[in-house]
Amino acid sequence: MHADTQSLGKPVLFEEFGKADGRDPFYQAAYDAVENSLKSEGPLKGALFWMMLGDGQDECGGNVKDGGLFGVTEGDSAFTIARNSAQASKDLYSGPAATCSKKADASAAVSAAG
Repeated sequence: MHADTQSLGKPVLFEEFGKADGRDPFYQAAYDAVENSLKSEGPLKGALFWMMLGDGQDECGGNVKDGGLFGVTEGDSAFTIARNSAQASKDLYSGPAATCSKKADASAAVSAAG
């Protein structure tokens, strides 16, 4: 996989993962894999869990007290794991996305990519 991602020049993202019960070890393992890849300059650059919920929201858009089966709210321990990993990833990664701060920078990158 590493050679393929290098030849394509694209990062790998672990996305739309989730677990209903006992999810903290699962989430921690996913985000640890990202951090380890960043430390070793591997291809895995990020992880995106399924799904962030607002208060009282479930995955169908209704009002369910527990937030739905896979939903993560700001008060969940899984969210804390993701937030801590985001900070660690920011500290570890210095690629193009980490340095883009202006809209013009993004436009220049798109133009250069052609």
